[in-house]
Amino acid sequence: MLELDHFVEELTGSALSERASFQPTSNLAGIASGYTGPGIKTVLPAIASALLDFRLVPDQEPDEILQLLREHLNRAGFQDINVTPLPAARPAKTAIDHPFVRRVVNVAEAVSGERASILPIAPPTLPIVASLQQHLGVPGIAAPDNPIYAGSRAHAPNEHIRLTDIQPALRFTYALICDLGT
Repeated sequence: MLELDHFVEELTGSALSERASFQPTSNLAGIASGYTGPGIKTVLPAIASALLDFRLVPDQEPDEILQLLREHLNRAGFQDINVTPLPAARPAKTAIDHPFVRRVVNVAEAVSGERASILPIAPPTLPIVASLQQHLGVPGIAAPDNPIYAGSRAHAPNEHIRLTDIQPALRFTYALICDLGT
């Protein structure tokens, strides 16, 4: 449970969904400093570290965002903070009217017997999609082959999937591979 009174700028409904889909975000993934072992230590930490990640949206470049972070830290008087970039992925998208999208939707609807829901952009990072688009011109799409649900706690320490969601995901993946092979 999130136990939130409200979301940023009091957003709800479609406005909240639009913000979550089309605006970049920053995530503080972890902080480490000082002694954290058993017992008591009266020490002052000499160093601290934090791991941040940024979810980029189309028309943003990882190197530019890194430069903006460095400039922000410098303006705030934190020139002494070292920023170590880790591997980065450009944001990826495929036009909703691209024939590949229609093909995936047709397979999803045939397998599930239900109308497909199309999200124009989603928060997950799929570095392979951006690379395939950039270097090979291959369209990318986050298809319903990942057996997650709203409560799966994706990327949390207790992330999980339901056994009942695996078979439909496998059926879809198999049908899509067969369709793409024709």
